Amino acid sequence: MRNQSLNDNCLDQMQELQDSIKLKFNSSVIRQFRVQIKDMEKALEQLTKDLESLHVATSCNSLSSPSEEISLREHLESFRSKTPEHCPSPVALPIEEVKILNEKLQRHARAQEVVIKKVKDQDIRMTNLTHFIEILDFKFTTEISFIVSLK
Repeated sequence: MRNQSLNDNCLDQMQELQDSIKLKFNSSVIRQFRVQIKDMEKALEQLTKDLESLHVATSCNSLSSPSEEISLREHLESFRSKTPEHCPSPVALPIEEVKILNEKLQRHARAQEVVIKKVKDQDIRMTNLTHFIEILDFKFTTEISFIVSLK
């Protein structure tokens, strides 16, 4: 659901970009788009890396199911992406770059969903532990009161 909306949003933005470029078919503008897309891609890649490394570092304490675990191999492969040198001619529309950025947005959304689930799981765990401590405290107080009354 969330990934579909990201996908639709990206496709809408790609269409707007194409329409804009048709109006102003200027190679310097296209080069600037490419640079901005690459900058966005790098920033998103770093955010995703941070989220995934947070998830990998704390996965042993998670209540999440194994199906939600992120593959470390897939994570490492994501950083072997194409460089800007592989771009087609500067006057070509940056459609491929937008597709790559869209894929990275989807990957980031998945990583974010896993981290959000992990935080919710930890909140549940904390609530359960707090409740358990309160029960133990009540039992302890009751036992102490009983022992004192016997003396």
